Amino acid sequence: MDSEGNIVGAAGNYLSGPGPMIYVWTPQGRVLETYPMPVGVDGPTNCCFGDADQSSLYVTTGQGHFLRLRNTGRRGWIMWPPVR
Repeated sequence: MDSEGNIVGAAGNYLSGPGPMIYVWTPQGRVLETYPMPVGVDGPTNCCFGDADQSSLYVTTGQGHFLRLRNTGRRGWIMWPPVR
């Protein structure tokens, strides 16, 4: 999730759809943004925010790639430790 409550996820492949992408969904399930991924048939498998400021998005792929996208314009939501 990002700091605005949107879900950021990795999905898709060329065999059954528009291809591998990173999706941003609202909490209601509406697609806000899509970003095509430059990977092969296996596509992206997971993504999460990282770095000290939670502004980089890390993505893994079925082919064993580990990608970092800096300055995405979004910040991740830190779930732990809880903010008090």
